[in-house]
Amino acid sequence: AINTATNTNTTTESKQNSLSNNPSIATSAMTDSNKANEDSSESSVQPAPFSKYVGPISFGVIMGGCAGVASKKLTKAVAGLVGVSFIGLQVLQHYGYIQVDWMKIQGDVEKSLDQDGDGKFDAKDVEILRQKYMAVLQQSIFAGSGFIAGFAAGFRWG
Repeated sequence: AINTATNTNTTTESKQNSLSNNPSIATSAMTDSNKANEDSSESSVQPAPFSKYVGPISFGVIMGGCAGVASKKLTKAVAGLVGVSFIGLQVLQHYGYIQVDWMKIQGDVEKSLDQDGDGKFDAKDVEILRQKYMAVLQQSIFAGSGFIAGFAAGFRWG
């Protein structure tokens, strides 16, 4: 097996040496290669009419994905902070250090989150908040559908 590998390497080296020692063969090979490149560039396919949008759409998808991942991380961080705060307040209340009026807190939070003015926080308010959030994120970004798709993917899998 070692002999065969040595013979194969010797044969390859002798072919390379014969090409490099004979300038006419090397020049002919280079000329044929250059002609093939010129022919292929002349007959290249014209870009599709929508290709000018591929860059902006890709940019929108990438920025949407990054914003989705960041939004998910931020949402988790805020939820964690609210949860830890709630636990802390409950512990302090349990041991008698403070008295918390949870009904007042609930009313104040619902009032601040109520977007349609009906006095309660419901699915309509969540949709209004989502639309406002996405409008801020999509401002001045071309290809909003690409951004939305990227955002959804980033939020889902980020």
